[in-house]
Amino acid sequence: MLRFIHCADIHLGRSIRTHYDMPQQLTEKIKRATYDSFEELVCKAIEKNVDFVLISGDIYDREQRYLRGQWFLKKQAERLNEQKIPLYIIHGNHDPLIDSKDKTTMPDNVHIFKKDVKPIYIENKDHDRIYIYGFSYPSKAFFDNPAPLYQHVGDRDAYHIALLHGQEKTQFGHEPYAPFTVKELVEKDFDYWALGHIHKRQLLHHNPPIIYSGNIQGGNRKETGEKGAYYVELTKSNASLSFFNTASVLWETISISIDNLNTINQLADRIEEEVYKRIDNRVYLFTIHIIGNGVLHDQLIEDNEQQNLLALMRNDIFTTPSVWIDHINVLTSPSIDRERLREQEHLLGDIVRIVDSLKDEKDISSVVNPVFSHPIMKKYITDLEEEEILEIIDQAEKKLLSPLISEVEKL
Repeated sequence: MLRFIHCADIHLGRSIRTHYDMPQQLTEKIKRATYDSFEELVCKAIEKNVDFVLISGDIYDREQRYLRGQWFLKKQAERLNEQKIPLYIIHGNHDPLIDSKDKTTMPDNVHIFKKDVKPIYIENKDHDRIYIYGFSYPSKAFFDNPAPLYQHVGDRDAYHIALLHGQEKTQFGHEPYAPFTVKELVEKDFDYWALGHIHKRQLLHHNPPIIYSGNIQGGNRKETGEKGAYYVELTKSNASLSFFNTASVLWETISISIDNLNTINQLADRIEEEVYKRIDNRVYLFTIHIIGNGVLHDQLIEDNEQQNLLALMRNDIFTTPSVWIDHINVLTSPSIDRERLREQEHLLGDIVRIVDSLKDEKDISSVVNPVFSHPIMKKYITDLEEEEILEIIDQAEKKLLSPLISEVEKL
């Protein structure tokens, strides 16, 4: 039986955004998060006395590796080397192979795959025969189908394990580098596919296991929940997969309804209650979605009130260095009968019809393309996913309709 750890998308050198008024202790924890997460992974490898560790791409966040990241990897690899645990690495789109020499020399237990798929043969402590396959990106953009590069060699009774950094063709939200299908990988008759590139852990196929381990530390509020790696116990007939968390900083999202709430005090109390239900001794960065219908809507849609509420959360309610309210998103509604308004020939009806037409766009991103393709603006803003664009449209509709309906009701 083989015992190993499969991880990917370490992104050493990646900066998790901090805020100028964060407590210093919290800022330092966030800046260390990626390094702490990988160190935790190495501790697990030593604790389990694994046969080897697999890193399926993007160990660094940038093509030009920072010295701190290289030195850190070197020191962690030395810890593994002391326990005779080898480390097998492929580079992905964030950290492709570069011509210039790295600033540090890695210990002998570090094996980095080059641009061609050339299997490495090893034997573990129990004399199991193992072939490990992989390739590193020669440049940031690799759009070829990688499946034909993986050719079964050697003894069929041995273990054949592949590392691959790429996108399964039904996945979305990442650049479609090294696109492949599950069927193509299954047909290769390997015993395990250790995938990287997609930051959400996913089991694409059971036998053989074809698995995205996800990244080991969430880097923004879209990457919520626990992040980590898989400890794998593999035989020729079965695989035991155990996910373990490594993230020291967790991003979480909570939805709080204003239904039946009459004051901001009540809302703040409910947010505090829900946050404290979810935390332990780790650092948490929260996004709060305020939803529902109620008397607080008109107050909450005012920009200054949202900023006041955010300041209250950060400065007065959550003073512990382990909790930070990163973002408050107001998605509340007045009592709006959209169906009735849509049928009426006035300004309110026009707003509802325009919103519906925007949502019916086949390519919703075309609505915001003029902004995101602007030669100056595109330097400072990141692309939005369809869900985020629809959320912005909904918020805009509510901000337009709410004061107009209030004025109509006064007449």
